[in-house]
Amino acid sequence: MKKQSFIAAVLLLLSIQANAVVISLEGEEADGAAFNILTLNNTDTREVLDINFNFNYEAFDPSWSTDLVVEVAHITSGTFYQIGTQAFGCADLGVLCDFDLAWIDVSGVFSAVGTISLAIDTIVNGAGDWEVLIADTFNDAGVDGVFLAGSFVEITQGTRVISANSPVGTLFIVLAGLALLVRKKLL
Repeated sequence: MKKQSFIAAVLLLLSIQANAVVISLEGEEADGAAFNILTLNNTDTREVLDINFNFNYEAFDPSWSTDLVVEVAHITSGTFYQIGTQAFGCADLGVLCDFDLAWIDVSGVFSAVGTISLAIDTIVNGAGDWEVLIADTFNDAGVDGVFLAGSFVEITQGTRVISANSPVGTLFIVLAGLALLVRKKLL
């Protein structure tokens, strides 16, 4: 029983404990006449592990889906990420996309799901002000597009720990097993 408890504790230790803050985009508009800015004050102080998104976006005629750019910014650390298309949207704003939607140059309904995985120590403390900036890089007559139901940006925070699949994680499990064998022989 003690061995099973120890193994369960090791597996629990090797898992990532994470929490997600979700910013709904449903009903939010994109318009080339002005940026649409959503703000959030986050109280979770843990490291940001990744930024996930689910877009269901309708580009109205004559606007193109390629004109959409979504920027996720952590104001406190001055870190930001662009989601859009390289050829039009992000390039029109003078930056490269951190995630290229690769949407085509037509109007209609488009969907995309993706993840921007952050390197270790990129945003060590995710607390503070966040902004999601929605931009349409071409100003057509009226609203250029709108996010439909199920659209969101999700900021995942947690504590990075040793993976059981990494060499260090494997070594840790082997050493723990050896310690159990030695302990058993001594008793």
